Amino acid sequence: MGNAAEDGKEFGCWFVGDLARWSGLPSGKARERFGVRQASVVSVKSGVHAAGEDRPGGWADGDESVTLSAIVSGEFLLSFEDRHADL
Repeated sequence: MGNAAEDGKEFGCWFVGDLARWSGLPSGKARERFGVRQASVVSVKSGVHAAGEDRPGGWADGDESVTLSAIVSGEFLLSFEDRHADL
């Protein structure tokens, strides 16, 4: 994983994203501090999960984001709620 864990430590494992907003820095200052990791249109997170780990309450509130998961090794089950099923 390279240095993703270290770079993401301050933001809950997110190492690319709207670091300006998350850190409270002005956009220019965030670009100086974080370089190309400052991005307002994409976010990237790195994580290691224990076997059998479950989050019955979910991982995050739903929004209009697109999710892409890349598994380096092992298996991982993602499930998504269809909040628009009644429409």
